[in-house]
Amino acid sequence: MLFGLTFWVNSSMVYSQSIDIHSYEINLEQEKKFEYADSLGRFDYNLNLEYCLYELDGMQYYNKPGIYSAWVSWAIVASFQIGNIKMADSLYQILVNLPDDNLHPFLRAEILHNKSKAYKLYDKNSEAISAARDALLIYEQNVNIEGQIKLNNFLAYLLYHMGNCNMANQYFDQAYQLFPKTIDPELQLSNLVNGVRICICIKDIDKATRILSEATPLAEKLNDPFWWSRYYYAQARFYYDQRNYRKSLVYFDKSIDSAIESHDLVFIAIAQTFKATVFEKLGDHHKALEINREALKIRTETGLKFLMATSYYNMATSFIHLGENDSAEYYIKKGEELYGRFNVKPDLVRGQELRMRVFLSKNDYKNAFKALEKKVKYNDSIFIESNKEKLDELESTIERSKFEQKKNEIEAEIRLQETQKESNLVIINLIFSFIGILLIFLALLYLYIKSRNRRNLIRITQKLVYIQLNSHFIFNALTAMQNLIYKNQTESAIHYLTIFSELLNRVVPVTQKKYVSLQEEINFVIEFLQLQQLRFGDALKYQIHIAPDIIPQKVMLPPMLSYPFLEYAAEECVQRSEEESLIEVHVFREGNTIFYRLDDVGLGFSELSACFIKRYGHQHLSCDDLIKQRISLYNSWFKKRITFAKVQVIRETKVIDALQFSIEI
Repeated sequence: MLFGLTFWVNSSMVYSQSIDIHSYEINLEQEKKFEYADSLGRFDYNLNLEYCLYELDGMQYYNKPGIYSAWVSWAIVASFQIGNIKMADSLYQILVNLPDDNLHPFLRAEILHNKSKAYKLYDKNSEAISAARDALLIYEQNVNIEGQIKLNNFLAYLLYHMGNCNMANQYFDQAYQLFPKTIDPELQLSNLVNGVRICICIKDIDKATRILSEATPLAEKLNDPFWWSRYYYAQARFYYDQRNYRKSLVYFDKSIDSAIESHDLVFIAIAQTFKATVFEKLGDHHKALEINREALKIRTETGLKFLMATSYYNMATSFIHLGENDSAEYYIKKGEELYGRFNVKPDLVRGQELRMRVFLSKNDYKNAFKALEKKVKYNDSIFIESNKEKLDELESTIERSKFEQKKNEIEAEIRLQETQKESNLVIINLIFSFIGILLIFLALLYLYIKSRNRRNLIRITQKLVYIQLNSHFIFNALTAMQNLIYKNQTESAIHYLTIFSELLNRVVPVTQKKYVSLQEEINFVIEFLQLQQLRFGDALKYQIHIAPDIIPQKVMLPPMLSYPFLEYAAEECVQRSEEESLIEVHVFREGNTIFYRLDDVGLGFSELSACFIKRYGHQHLSCDDLIKQRISLYNSWFKKRITFAKVQVIRETKVIDALQFSIEI
């Protein structure tokens, strides 16, 4: 007996099997109980938890395994959100250890789905995806259309939050293709709303627009404030991504009004938080602070301690923009106190990021160094876990591919695919080996960063850029090479794998250097853009121009200086560019000054107010802020005169925007 829950299992247990294949355990009375629990979770998770434990009291798993696992899953979420981590951990152990052998297939799928939700809550992403895919396979084998749509949608949600938007899009498409076989408008609208965010993530704006147009009649058909709030929220996020902030505010307000009508306090706070982000973008930091206070008040009333911590960080951000550093430090501390009990590393990283910004604004470099050191420590841990998940995901992707082949191909074709798979695995194993070597390098580098002198702050800053490179760029490169392997383009895969390994071998020593030669910087730029061309082809072109009086091996500059703008150009600008685009790199000398210039021809990466690189948890880091902080540290501590500015270059009758670094020699 744990918290009033009865849990007993032995090898001779007999489960209830008198279940209809289409409806199994769920009946109208049980559906009403689930709906009531859902309504409680919209305005008070403490009441929600009490109700879940009340339903579980005396219930025996082997009599109602599906319903039992569902209530435990609900209780885990509620206890986690209110900060009762001890109870959440105990319930989590109960759920993930529930036996699911010898059960009706649909019961087993439902239990696997509930286990997957618990794994996701505890950031065990590989286990979450594995359990959800097992549940999906059961529904596919038994031709349960609603179950397939539900699990494809859930997998798309999981992968989106892991940052794997391309794979998320595949699962969304699989669910979407099943729409003609179901008449459930709620299931369809839920999937479409989820799909909008995924399409935005992969920069397929036309597809996102089409999905929203298909969602409109479904929302009108349901005509329920709960679903209107989700529909309007998707619209708001769509316009936010298009940087149409005024229009996004209109839809955030509609979403909040609908959530108020449905008494959904939890969702009101979510929409308010994003609305505050819009006002931050518009520069109205007082309004953003006011809205974040409203969201915090709601989250306090509903007992959502995890999301209260988020609100504290958001308020700290507003205070930093307003120059009120003491208030910012107060709310950072409040957020860290709450997040500490959850041990969610990306959020702990954000706390150290905010602390560093406060200390830098005070010119307190000693404490800025301490905050940055802690941030790097958290990022190292996240990076190692992230790459382990990517390896597991590659393996599960292959297993998924094999299953599809078994469904659609005859035995002779299966044997042929197995033969091809063996050769493909050789290449994939090489990729795994390179990642393993990279992890070893990172472990050794972490041991190196222990001395406490001021110059280590420069090295840690460079390592932070390197971690950003790995966490975002490596996955895209591996995915592109994986696609070549699946297309049996082995020679091309080996060619790009060679470039990839050379790039990694070039970048690893950067974390130990204050300066690199211009030759090393240019080699990095070329190899990086070559790998990006694997993804974008002729849509991304580049040219390198070095003046004849420049000796690249003798000119020294900070490492990876241009990287944030190159990443932004490749990840955000190429796909939305409507004209012929080109990155031109120019290096030339005037007197005792070396100029290193990036010409922006038709891409838009030189628009500093919009330039960002992605961070953990879908956070964005300003390219302009990152570069200016690095240059400021170099100028202060190494007495090196470096400047950075946006300039304009006149070429014939055309004016071209460019980003220019100047380095005195």
